[in-house]
Amino acid sequence: MVDYLVARASRLSNFNPGSRSASFIEAFALELAKSDLETYNGFSDAIQEGPYNIFKFGRLPGIKASGIIQIEHSGHTNPEVYAPFQIDLFGLKFETLGTVSIPVGETSVTVNARAIDIGLSGNIDVGQIDTAGGQGTITPSLSAGTRVWNVSAFTKGTDEESDSDRQSRFQGFINSLGRATPQGIKYGALSIPNVQSAIVQSCVNPYTQTAETGWVNVFVSDGSASPDPSLLALVLKTIEGDPLDEANFPGYAAAGTRVFVGPITIVPIDVVYELTLRNSSTLTDAQAITQANAAAYDYINSRPTGEDVLYDELKAHLLLANKDDFYEVNLITPSADVTVSGIAQAQLGGTAGGTITGTVIARVAPR
Repeated sequence: MVDYLVARASRLSNFNPGSRSASFIEAFALELAKSDLETYNGFSDAIQEGPYNIFKFGRLPGIKASGIIQIEHSGHTNPEVYAPFQIDLFGLKFETLGTVSIPVGETSVTVNARAIDIGLSGNIDVGQIDTAGGQGTITPSLSAGTRVWNVSAFTKGTDEESDSDRQSRFQGFINSLGRATPQGIKYGALSIPNVQSAIVQSCVNPYTQTAETGWVNVFVSDGSASPDPSLLALVLKTIEGDPLDEANFPGYAAAGTRVFVGPITIVPIDVVYELTLRNSSTLTDAQAITQANAAAYDYINSRPTGEDVLYDELKAHLLLANKDDFYEVNLITPSADVTVSGIAQAQLGGTAGGTITGTVIARVAPR
């Protein structure tokens, strides 16, 4: 602009920094630059969001973290029954999923739990919830002497879908546009908020698990042993389609097929082990068992759907939970690899999972 004014023999001739002419031109130029930047950003956003908007391809909300809570109580003469309750951990809120009870003569029970809010903030380490240490407030309150704590880490919590994850999912969406394929149907199930995993099975009767043409079975998990019926109904509606709302539910399954939607089958894994510590260890027996148990929960409950529980891997996870203090592990149960079918998932703890029992049997000097 200065060059233009000089070339036009303008009466404005003082363009030194701080002069009135220079200040006026700078202010005008800044506004033009701001306008150019906003226009550029607008077009860039439109180019990026355009394909998503055409296909109504919004971002997925995040996922709620999930884990295992242990409830402990002793001395009761009648079964202690615990309906679902909430835990407030200094503003982070969690809820148990299902009613459980501690029979007379027993002192603990585990239950599946998850964060109430979506996000990474719900991912917490073992023992961060522990009412015995004032870490967590229970609503409604439980009977006196009850301890509540998380024996497994809470994991799988995520924030709203990132740009890169959305782009990756969009590529999967494009690949699934054929819809009436196992890949397309699986994509359809996984596009539903709170569905963490999905398995598609074709030409198998879901009730007898025998070969039968015409079936499309979709098994889903929301991170708990028992997905909410409303979630299963939404998956069914998404896969089958809704002729009264084709714009939002065009369907994925081919015409003439029968669609079944159910929860992924839980295979309970019981764990029994004996632990030998190094005599130099300063851990108490209870601390050692807590660490080993946490490793077992982490290994088993992080297994993908259809993945076997391998004896040697589980034993290694127990031993490596604390390689400085743990000397030897004798894994009694399971005694061999545990086979998990393609529509099932291994689980330790919770309302449908197995139980774990560990014992410190000795402290020895390393050879």
